[in-house]
Amino acid sequence: MYMLRLRPHIRNGRFRARPLLSQPALHRALPLLVTLCVVLSLLSLSSCATPQGWCPLRSKSKPPGVLLEPDGPGAYEWDTQSAFDPVRQYGAAVKTPAQLCAAFPTHLLNDIQPVLKTGHALVQARLRTHLRTISACLTNLLIFSDSAETFEGHDIIDVIADLPEHLTRKAKALKAWRNGALAADTATEPEGWGADKFKFLPELTRAWRMRPDMKWYVFFEDDTYVAWDNVFRFLGHFDPDQLLYFGSPTAGNEGTWWANGGPGFILSRGAMRKFLDVDVDPDFGLRRTEEHWAVLNEDCCGDSTLGWALWWSNITIRGVHPMFHSQFAHEVTYKEGYWCQPVMSMHSHGQMTEMADLWTWEWENRELDHPLLYRDLAVSYYDFANLKPRMHWNNAERDSFRAPNKVNAAGRSAHASADDCQQACEAHDNCFQWTYHLRACRFVRSMHYGHREEPGFTDFDRTQGWFYTWGWSDADRHFHAGWNTAKIRQWIANHPCDKARWVKPSTRRVY
Repeated sequence: MYMLRLRPHIRNGRFRARPLLSQPALHRALPLLVTLCVVLSLLSLSSCATPQGWCPLRSKSKPPGVLLEPDGPGAYEWDTQSAFDPVRQYGAAVKTPAQLCAAFPTHLLNDIQPVLKTGHALVQARLRTHLRTISACLTNLLIFSDSAETFEGHDIIDVIADLPEHLTRKAKALKAWRNGALAADTATEPEGWGADKFKFLPELTRAWRMRPDMKWYVFFEDDTYVAWDNVFRFLGHFDPDQLLYFGSPTAGNEGTWWANGGPGFILSRGAMRKFLDVDVDPDFGLRRTEEHWAVLNEDCCGDSTLGWALWWSNITIRGVHPMFHSQFAHEVTYKEGYWCQPVMSMHSHGQMTEMADLWTWEWENRELDHPLLYRDLAVSYYDFANLKPRMHWNNAERDSFRAPNKVNAAGRSAHASADDCQQACEAHDNCFQWTYHLRACRFVRSMHYGHREEPGFTDFDRTQGWFYTWGWSDADRHFHAGWNTAKIRQWIANHPCDKARWVKPSTRRVY
């Protein structure tokens, strides 16, 4: 090997340094030096284990992920059939989960791996209901958490324990996990939230190692509503060996997109195989997680970091909102765009009773040639066309606007009373429903079920300052809500769904 070093040389009484190699010798050594530098660079880059050759945690350039097909509107109009047998279960409300699950197409689980993520603090509050409803029929279910335990016959695996100790001991957000607080009966949800983001990357590795080469991996949470019939119909139209990552898209860093974990996400066999190519052997640890550990520590959310990591492996989300919806049924704004689209999953945000009710209703209303659509929820489940006005109800938190100050023929404003608000809505071309609160009338442009609201102030009211919430009477603080049923009936009649619109991938739709 050639060595470059300096040796002393005296000229005109001055000390100078000159190279050990003469200029001709240096020219001969130059090709070897260049080759050596290239080899060392490649060895350094290979430690990142990324197909791009750049460490995502060191590079400031945008990651190289690309959409797999042009982004934009459009939908597939597939003809699909349910695999449930029998398709409907009349009297589902009085049947046990075991009786209902006799009709579940369990043979499809030979190709589909469901993975449920929870936390010890949520086992009683959420997991119990999920295992008796959405997950009741999943014979191959994997459950990952922040504590190892057995619950109602299911083994729950602590995936945080899979992380290398040299990483977990430095993570501040894992302090409660390290000292055993998350496994205690006194574990709280806030403690669990801090550790939750550390489950996303290792749950992929653990799922692949336990159940390798399944065609599809469906990841969801303990408060995710999954319409399995529609999931089965949907996945049957795609090649599992392509790099597919389905979910509800959320904007991330540097132009990237990631799937919101609340409604869940689906990864194909091809995507899992490519992403976890360095994680197949347990003896090599969790290299993908270690590779993105710095980002994970700084990020708020594990689903965001996962999307970033997948992007760096050239696995780009195929956004299929609203089929994957980050809100639950009572929060959806039912209108065009949320009408003939099938429901695949929704995030209930802990509303377990409502989720169980919808699960029972779905069993009784499933149809062979007709997937569950948002229209079905609006027309049959909520029956918007026949809803009556309600006290202590707020249906104007979404897609609403303040009613015009116009005075009617009787000389009264829409803001004078709840009755005046209702009459003004019925006369307005763009009002489907209304809420009256704090002497203010709000119109809603779409159908929206809303929720019970006790007398008081909304979060928005409180942001206006103390002066805004001062001086109101008890009567003023009540919420009154209603629906313009005549207009709703007409709109429903004018908007049949002759074909289900299975949306094509897009990140342009509202998410």
